[in-house]
Amino acid sequence: MRKFKCFECDIITNFPGLCRDCTQYDGEGNVVKPVKRIRVDESGNEWKPSNHNHVNYTRDGLPLSKGFRRPKKLSKRQAKIVDEQFKQDKYWNAEIVNDMVDEVNDEGLIELGDSGGEEE
Repeated sequence: MRKFKCFECDIITNFPGLCRDCTQYDGEGNVVKPVKRIRVDESGNEWKPSNHNHVNYTRDGLPLSKGFRRPKKLSKRQAKIVDEQFKQDKYWNAEIVNDMVDEVNDEGLIELGDSGGEEE
């Protein structure tokens, strides 16, 4: 449950607003000097909102919906971007492997790079 505290008189209440004891009023009942209650945590210190705004994403890059609903289907533009990115990654991975290939053995195995030392 949320608690609110007036830091001038240290009274804790269950509702926000002005502290009735510390707020100064004029003769007609209008507020002259307002004193606002501040939200506090369990220990009585001023409450600070957490920075836990974690948004989980699906493999399509869309935010994960909460509950039992399926994630939204990608739009045509999003699907095209994801497909192009996949093709680009696949191409560059193949290029890197081809650049690292020295030769193919008799067994059909690809040797990647030199061992750096001479054989004895």
